[in-house]
Amino acid sequence: REFKDVHGLAEVVGGTTTQQEISASTPADGSVSGRVVPVRLLADNPEAKARTKKEFVLQGPSFGLIDCDEAGITRDELVAMLHKVAPGLAGAGAVWLPSGSSHICHGDKDLTGLRGQHIYVMVKDVADWPRVLKVLARRLWLAEHGSVKVSKSGAVLTRCPVDTAVGDCARLVFSGGAIAVAPLEQRRGKPVVLSEGGFLDTAKAIPDLADEE
Repeated sequence: REFKDVHGLAEVVGGTTTQQEISASTPADGSVSGRVVPVRLLADNPEAKARTKKEFVLQGPSFGLIDCDEAGITRDELVAMLHKVAPGLAGAGAVWLPSGSSHICHGDKDLTGLRGQHIYVMVKDVADWPRVLKVLARRLWLAEHGSVKVSKSGAVLTRCPVDTAVGDCARLVFSGGAIAVAPLEQRRGKPVVLSEGGFLDTAKAIPDLADEE
């Protein structure tokens, strides 16, 4: 799928179904269609590809995903928080949608609420996006939005509103939502255009931390 502006991106994000996923990465060989199978099935499907870092890469214009799983943050609060630590983000076309596990309802009762938030940012070169996520996470920590939790096994887990793991080139985004079986129903609404901007040059707009930072 291709998109030329933020409204095209909103159509891609909002047009996926529960049987589809999207990804910011593309095949390394430049192909635009084909069959994708698990690695264990490649031997029986030599014409297919597997979602590995060798076969799929982040390259060229695409979207960068900001995934926020922190509870209690509204959309406006999240956007304000991100723009404060990285003002350059405001110049990009951006689309917002609740995560796939959000707003699953039974009648008039919202059973899950806003479980998480996805922001799709238009970027000129998505290869730079893993770096951008690390910069955002570090700047959020500097702004006192980070936390440390201890797991049941005793491991120390560092957390902040931005998940840096989504920068993995093999990562899929389940933008189509959940499969809700009646009487359950998912009511996430349509994607919201946050900004009418274009493709962002992240290398210039979101620089690395300075030494003093």
